[in-house]
Amino acid sequence: MTAFSEELMPSVEEFRILKTELAAGNPKKRVFTQQPGSLIFFRTTLDEAKADTDTKLKIAEANEGGKKQRQLREEKK
Repeated sequence: MTAFSEELMPSVEEFRILKTELAAGNPKKRVFTQQPGSLIFFRTTLDEAKADTDTKLKIAEANEGGKKQRQLREEKK
């Protein structure tokens, strides 16, 4: 699994959109780069792309949850 820094990780919403497109079997073409906010994603088959997107969506959701927890802890201080 690839490790991502938070500033390079696409948003949860971007992954959800891609997951929906993949489920429909018609993903839009994207530029896959490591620029901030871009989807870091490169697979050869639709099944691999679906699996990779599911994994990265879980990572993005976990990162988002972690950010919220840190914010709550900081607000309580």
